[in-house]
Order: sequence, then structure tokens, then C-alpha cells
Amino acid sequence: MKFLRAVSGVSWMTFRSLGTGKRIWTAAVLLLAPAAVALAGTAGKGAQAGPVFQSVVFNLSLGFGVYVLALVYGLSMTSGEIEEGTAGYLYLGALPKWLIVLVQIVVTWGVLTALLSVGLLLTALASLPAGGDLPRLGRDVAGCALAGSAGLLVSLSFYASCGLVFRSPTSALAAAIVPTFFWEFLVTQWPLRFAAWTVTNNMRALLLPLLFEGRRVSLYNYVRNFRLHDYGEATMFLSVLAGLFLSAAMVAAMNRSIEGKEAR
Repeated sequence: MKFLRAVSGVSWMTFRSLGTGKRIWTAAVLLLAPAAVALAGTAGKGAQAGPVFQSVVFNLSLGFGVYVLALVYGLSMTSGEIEEGTAGYLYLGALPKWLIVLVQIVVTWGVLTALLSVGLLLTALASLPAGGDLPRLGRDVAGCALAGSAGLLVSLSFYASCGLVFRSPTSALAAAIVPTFFWEFLVTQWPLRFAAWTVTNNMRALLLPLLFEGRRVSLYNYVRNFRLHDYGEATMFLSVLAGLFLSAAMVAAMNRSIEGKEAR
């Protein structure tokens, strides 16, 4: 009973902290920006609701937006709280450090997935004035949310690991941004065979059957010299990657001493 109360307490504290500070404003901008872009896209000549929604989701929502959301919350949840000393009260409590980090990541992942789903729904609704309709509105939004949720779990676990492994917020930020920029943003766009192994392209591989019904639409025209994974392969790859980063975060938490402001 004491164990369950401790888990509930950590979950509640994590949930409550997600809406504090500048993070919530950053999240609001990231989630509303695709809807604004979609609404602007409806003014284009010959625009149709379906293609507008798909293009915005493909290029913005399940790409840049996912990584920045995970970066902001992943680092603030680990290196930021340790630097400020607030994590010490949790790590010295009734639960082991690895479990606290796991609970924090899972709760944050769940909340960000819910927020992403709302942002995707707003983007879909903002696309409707273009004309035509989104005949599978609920299914399309749910499919995009599923792909985005997988990417969120992988990236959030990776950024949390960076925050726990590196001693200073600056080094943790550098360790998080450099691989994201060179691997996820650059390699994703290059016509190289190993580009199929980026998180972004595996989220897109999930989208192919969920959003595009398996059709190779114009958004995939740039994919050359490599084959996107199918749904099962992408799911397996993202699951393994999330498991590795989660394990790394929990191991790093066990070996991380608390040196917040109150310990100096």
C-alpha cells in the first residue's frame, strides 16, 4: 500500500509539474502552430482538406514538433530538476531512483500524447475550409497520434537519458541536439540506405498504412535508394529503441548522485 501511494505521489507531482513554467507555453505554440499552418494552407488555389492535413502532419507535426516537445520536457524532467535541487526529494524517498524516472517518463509520455492528439485534431479541423472533407477524420487523427506517440516515447527516453548522464544542463542539451540534428533532420532527407533507420522515417512508415492506406503519395517522392520499413518492422524498431533508451535512463538514474542547490 505504501508502495502504491509513493508511485501515485510521484505520478501526481510529475503531472502537476508539466503545466508549470515556460514549458506549457512552448507546448501550446508547438501544438497550435500546425493548425495555423493548415489554416493558411487552405487559402491556396485548389487546396483540398485531406492533402493539406496530410502535408502538415507529415512535414511538421510528426517531425519538428515531436522532437522539440520531447526535448523541452525530457531535459527539464531530469537535468533541470536535478540542477534546481527539486529531484533530490524524490530520489531520496521511498521508491528506487530507476522507478521514479520510469514513472516520470511514462506520465510525461501519456500527457504529451494526449496533447499531441488534441493538436492533430485542431489541425484536421483547420484543414476543412480548404474544401472537400476528411472522410476518416477520427481514424486519421488516431493513426497520426499513434505514430507520434511512438516517436515521443523514443525521443523522450533519449533526452531524459542525456539529462541524467551529463552533469550540466549545457552538456546535456548539446548531447541531445547534435544527434537529433545530424541523424533525424539531415539523414532523414538524404537518399542513403541507412536513412530508413531514423526515428522520423519509421514514424512515416507507420503513417503509410494508417494515413495513406499504403499508397506512395507525392509526399514520399523524395525517398530514393532505400525502402521504408513496413508497419511491423517500424513498430519493432521503435519499440526496441524505446526500450534501450528507457533502460539507459534508469541505469543512469541509479548512478546519478544528487547535487542540487541544496547540496552545495
